[in-house]
Amino acid sequence: MKKLTAEKCREQFEEWGKSQRCELDKWVRGDRAGEYKNPVVAKMWQAWEASRDALPILEQQERGEGEWIDWGGGERPVIASTRVDIKFRDGDVGLAQNANWDWRHHGYGSDIIAYRIIPERGTNQNGEQ
Repeated sequence: MKKLTAEKCREQFEEWGKSQRCELDKWVRGDRAGEYKNPVVAKMWQAWEASRDALPILEQQERGEGEWIDWGGGERPVIASTRVDIKFRDGDVGLAQNANWDWRHHGYGSDIIAYRIIPERGTNQNGEQ
C-alpha cells in the first residue's frame, strides 16, 4: 500500500466529492487552512481524514503483525485502550503500553516516533489468556 501525502488525500477526497455530483460551490475552502466553508463538506472531510488515519494500521496488517510504524506526530492513531509498544525520540522503548499518550511532537526526547500494535489475545471462559 502506498503512503498518502496530506495533499494527495485531499485531492482524492475532492475528486470523490465531485464524482458524487456534489455542487462545486460547496467545495470552496475557507480562510482557515484547509477548512471548507460548507459545514456538511467540512464534516465529510473530517470523516474522510479519520478513515485515512487507519491506513498505518492496515499497512501493518498487510506486512504482518509486529512491524514498527513510523510516527510523525499528530492525533493519536489508535483508540486509547489499544496496547502498543512505542519508541521515543530519545531511544527509549515502552513495551505493552496503553495508547493514552500525547502523540503530538514537541521536539522532546519523549516524542513518540514509532509504534507497533500488540494483538489482543483471546481469553478462556475463566478470563485467562
